[in-house]
Amino acid sequence: MMKKLMMTAGLLWLLFAVEAAAYTVEEARVRAWIQPNGDVTVNEVFHYSFTEYEEEVGRTLYREGHSGVDDFEAYAITGPNDEPGFIQSSDLALLDYEYGDETVFTEVEGEYETIKVFYSYTLEDAVRVYDEYTDAYLPFFSDGSHHDDDINELYIDVIFPSAVSPDDYTALFADNKGEITQQDEVGVRFYTPSSPMYTNSEVHVLFPSDVMTEAETVPAPMSKEELIAQQEAKYDEADERFDTQAAIGEGIKWFNILMIIAILTSVVLMFVMKNRASGHAENVMNYSPLTILFMQHEQPAQYESLLAALYTLKEKGALTSQISGDTIAFQKSGLSVSLTQSEQFLIDELFRHHHEVKLNPPLVSEFSSNGYKKWAKLARKEFNDQFKLKKRPLLVLRILMVLMFVLLAVTHSFEGDNWFIVFGFLAFPVLLFALTFKFTYNKWLWGIAIVFNIFIGIGLTSPGIDLVFLTYGICLIVLFFLIKPLSFNVKEKELMGSISSFRLMVASEESFSINKEALDPWMIRAIEMPVIGINLKTYIPADQQLEASPLSYFVAKGVHPYELMIDRA
Repeated sequence: MMKKLMMTAGLLWLLFAVEAAAYTVEEARVRAWIQPNGDVTVNEVFHYSFTEYEEEVGRTLYREGHSGVDDFEAYAITGPNDEPGFIQSSDLALLDYEYGDETVFTEVEGEYETIKVFYSYTLEDAVRVYDEYTDAYLPFFSDGSHHDDDINELYIDVIFPSAVSPDDYTALFADNKGEITQQDEVGVRFYTPSSPMYTNSEVHVLFPSDVMTEAETVPAPMSKEELIAQQEAKYDEADERFDTQAAIGEGIKWFNILMIIAILTSVVLMFVMKNRASGHAENVMNYSPLTILFMQHEQPAQYESLLAALYTLKEKGALTSQISGDTIAFQKSGLSVSLTQSEQFLIDELFRHHHEVKLNPPLVSEFSSNGYKKWAKLARKEFNDQFKLKKRPLLVLRILMVLMFVLLAVTHSFEGDNWFIVFGFLAFPVLLFALTFKFTYNKWLWGIAIVFNIFIGIGLTSPGIDLVFLTYGICLIVLFFLIKPLSFNVKEKELMGSISSFRLMVASEESFSINKEALDPWMIRAIEMPVIGINLKTYIPADQQLEASPLSYFVAKGVHPYELMIDRA
């Protein structure tokens, strides 16, 4: 139980920690001046809002499409003006920073406050200058690894080297929630209310090359119209893919809600059914003597099993019994009765060389050597089948697991991941899941497979969908731990309750009404469910003729039926 609690606690921590960060970017303003030589001078202002102490913040710069980053500087803004291009040097305080692989880490030491950080740098050869047009492709925040923060209120200004008429240039914005809010001769302003990490908010501006006075032009790989059509098709496809991913995520979210409701409802119903399944004493008469014996004992003595089996066959009508001297004799009734495999095997073995069998030590000894183990195995299997766990909860869990595999594969494919890589990641949890068909309730196989799926889901970059898969996985783990309780067999609970009620009834020296025909059936069950200090003779009416009730006859004489089968020598 402690291990289960620790695992659940760890997953709950993970639930809240997936997207946890010490700060959020409340606003970002980027101004990019395109230089006549093809370089791009960039000023950025980031508003970092800290929810706990953080020593440094990281600004990851994109690598593609330029020759390098030069003249990088980072400052804290101390004055009121935070518009890039209009900040006074007196309102800036230099900050220490260091380069990582592609990320610049700036020391800020922020805690429960908002700090405005000003970045300044130059991207060398960041625009492509062609004979027909200039291509300014500026993926400051595209769907690559460099877009590693959620950014709210993002503004990007692109400024031309000199005046360009709005009729002569084309501006493209990849963000499906974004818009171009301003276009004039000076430049273009792009805006989006939010740019989640790893989503595409890149900007693209195509304008005449005659303003690039210090750059050498080369022939364009395609016409301006072809490039625009290509980019628009790319963005339309990305928007469609984003909408599909969002629909999948929304669908899984509502499915998770329904699954949580279903789990809670199932737990409530489980307790209600268990409480209602408390059996009554008289219900023991609805179960065979052998079933009652097996319910109480995993490995009963051979003579106990044999007596219970013989009386089970008698109650079915396959055998008759009578008093034979100082024991009880059983004969085949000759009636056509439907028998189970173990019951038919028992009759064949006992009556192979005898027309009748008597309760005595030789019977036990002979049956023990001839086939008791095989019969006991068959009988136990039939008993287990009668009270086996319900298969539906396990089937539901398996279906949900397969659905998770499918959703992970489909969602990763929508993000453009290579199918070979996707299946490579899924191969391990799929293998573990396949092993659960042999080791059905192995908690390690199920747990590792589900947790591995959770991390594959967390690796998705679509906004919010990682948390959706995390919730899905946690629901599966909770469902796995509830599989056995939810799969319980009501009949088993009812029989156990009936056995307890029967014992309490006998202990209080009471009983339900017993007619003459039911005396031996009642007695065999009372023998199988003994109560210390209770003499079963007291339940036999003094004036009762017992010739037709051999078992009760010997109990009335003070002879326990098991004593007939035990060798006292």
